[in-house]
Amino acid sequence: QQRAARLGREPGERSDTMLLLHISRNHDRVTVVNLPRDSYVTIPAHESNGSEGAKGTRISSRPGKLTWAYQFGGPDLTVDTVKRATGVSIDHYVEVNFYGFVQMVDALGGVDICTEQPINDRKSGLRLPAGKSHLDGLKALSYARARYTLGDGSDLGRIDRQQQFMAAMMKQALSTRTLSDPRKSTGFLNAALKSLRVDEKLAEDLPDLADQMKNLSTDDLTFAKVPLASPDHPAQLWNSANPQSTVMWDRARAGDLFGKIRNDRPVAE
Repeated sequence: QQRAARLGREPGERSDTMLLLHISRNHDRVTVVNLPRDSYVTIPAHESNGSEGAKGTRISSRPGKLTWAYQFGGPDLTVDTVKRATGVSIDHYVEVNFYGFVQMVDALGGVDICTEQPINDRKSGLRLPAGKSHLDGLKALSYARARYTLGDGSDLGRIDRQQQFMAAMMKQALSTRTLSDPRKSTGFLNAALKSLRVDEKLAEDLPDLADQMKNLSTDDLTFAKVPLASPDHPAQLWNSANPQSTVMWDRARAGDLFGKIRNDRPVAE
């Protein structure tokens, strides 16, 4: 499966994409914020999992890239880091592995996307003509992860494509009445739950939550990006003698965005 998806192999655990998702109090509005992996953040104090010296060693709070939180401390450190960076309370955690993503797309019968130019991405193996294409799960995974031959090759450009794909995926789920059809929604949730890692409370509540949200439309879904001060901020970090490129948030505007989420207010697209 790894070879078919051209995922490669890396020791330890790695995060590919991080999202902060807010469901309004009345369950009538969903906001999704992509958090750039290379965001310059403070990683709270934690115990080493073996990636930063001897396992169990106490690691002090220090600056780093957001993606390191997952590598160095899994879900717990990731949640703590995102809470510290955004000031938003986080009630639940969902982790989707690559094949959970594949299975969810396939459970929907695939997803339609439209590209302005042909795609021939050697790293992911993705080849698509310009215009409309119907993607199965594996092709959708390649599209969501493709980076170097699309746009400017940056992770920020990939975020735009991922948001477009998730909007298309949501549209597909709504147009096929997946969420409002008990049989289809059960199949979709079962496909998801086989490869989702969620906290215990959410695992219990997920079917009811899906039922409460079955009347949502794509108009009720907002994707937002963290306002940036610099997409290429040189930072001197502990694990390198040379400055590393990081993504610096615009603190004032990012604070406004996360303040709206904290107060359950709509976020403009």
